[in-house]
Amino acid sequence: QHIYPRGWGVHAIVLEGVLLFVILVYMGLELRLILRMGFVAYFKRFWGIYDWMNFLLFWLAAGSRFHALVLAGGLPFPPEGDIMVNYEPPAYYIVQWKNVLAVNAFITYNKMFKYIGHVPFMTHLVKVIFAALPDTFGFIFAIFFVFFGFSLSHYLAYGDEVLGFETLHDTFLTLYRQMLGDFPTVSAQEDSNRLLGPAFFVAWTAIATI
Repeated sequence: QHIYPRGWGVHAIVLEGVLLFVILVYMGLELRLILRMGFVAYFKRFWGIYDWMNFLLFWLAAGSRFHALVLAGGLPFPPEGDIMVNYEPPAYYIVQWKNVLAVNAFITYNKMFKYIGHVPFMTHLVKVIFAALPDTFGFIFAIFFVFFGFSLSHYLAYGDEVLGFETLHDTFLTLYRQMLGDFPTVSAQEDSNRLLGPAFFVAWTAIATI
């Protein structure tokens, strides 16, 4: 009752149960397809792997949620008097449940490409998208190395002086913001290093524009 919005407790539990039942039915249909096609032939398909990854994340989220509820069930709420109650363990699994669902929502939404491929006027579009995937991933892989190289150079140049470059992770995000046109650190970069500041900024923005 403390997890769901007020008045939605029972309804939300019922809807979650319906969702898990639908997933079980869908898994049963995919198992029938595996038996008909054969294990190797089924998992040679992109959608065969994609579907089961989707199922796995659904059940991982459900398991994390159930474990959190079991842990929370043994804790008093609200705590009485000056008693300290550690709610961190169930809270941790609730956060992971939300994180897994967030990722799986994206995965589930993109399964629409599996079905719109059966619509006549969309078939050509889907074929073009999947034909371009190898080249697209190769391009993304190359861009990642360029991105990482610039992140490392900026981190070494400004890491101990400029806010936004304290760690490699922060540097990566700062450069990504610059790539989108947000330049909150340019003046600080120039003040920190009058040679590399403008040079790195021009080089990175030129590469990002290209």
